[in-house]
Amino acid sequence: MKKLKSGIFKQLKSPALKKSIPFHMPGHKRNISFAPYLKELNAKYDITE
Repeated sequence: MKKLKSGIFKQLKSPALKKSIPFHMPGHKRNISFAPYLKELNAKYDITE
């Protein structure tokens, strides 16, 4: 189970490291200024799907 958890975290982390732009939500595109509360929550991963 430990390997599975680390694999999932690694997959969630990889787009943040690559600075990819998600296209699944129009206007979202990692724009923290669009929703300031996300910065307060330290939301650097986009896992809405």
